[in-house]
Amino acid sequence: MEHKKIAKRAAINLSARVGLGVLGLLQVVLIARAFGISSTTDAYIVSTWIVLFVWGMGDTVLTYSLVPFLVSLGTRDGETRAREAAENIFFWFTSVLLLCAALIFLLSPHVISLLGPGFSEDTHMLATALLRSLSPAILLGGLAAFSASLLFAAKRFAMPALAALLPDIGAIGFLLTGVDRWGIWAPVYG
Repeated sequence: MEHKKIAKRAAINLSARVGLGVLGLLQVVLIARAFGISSTTDAYIVSTWIVLFVWGMGDTVLTYSLVPFLVSLGTRDGETRAREAAENIFFWFTSVLLLCAALIFLLSPHVISLLGPGFSEDTHMLATALLRSLSPAILLGGLAAFSASLLFAAKRFAMPALAALLPDIGAIGFLLTGVDRWGIWAPVYG
């Protein structure tokens, strides 16, 4: 019976990962269709890559460190101790996320200069503005990843797997309906 539960959980996570890949590809295709090869596309790619990189590092740390730690602590010392540990870790994790988001926001012109050295002044300004607008996503994405990790540790997989799809669904929805109105800002708003 336990093998069936593990297989079901694995299937849910695999489906979500495949869904993320498909939605990510669709988002890139829609951006390419709307903007082609352009400095606007370059500005968007660089600014989103920075946020996704920081967000992904936090998600990886949580998935491969926090989840096993909480599961083993809960097994060894009880659920109450695991909950207390999660609360303490949440405080520090949130503090680090806030610091990262603030630094990215404040240093975005320098970060863009470093990662987009060939950008024209207009492209540099656009990438800086996009990065500043996306910097809160570091905090929001990190908080979502922390919540997902807690659910994973509690052996609940469907909700975090589905929730992981929402940012891409929002970006795609805005690309399909708002690119004429907001341009490259459409997926950022989504």
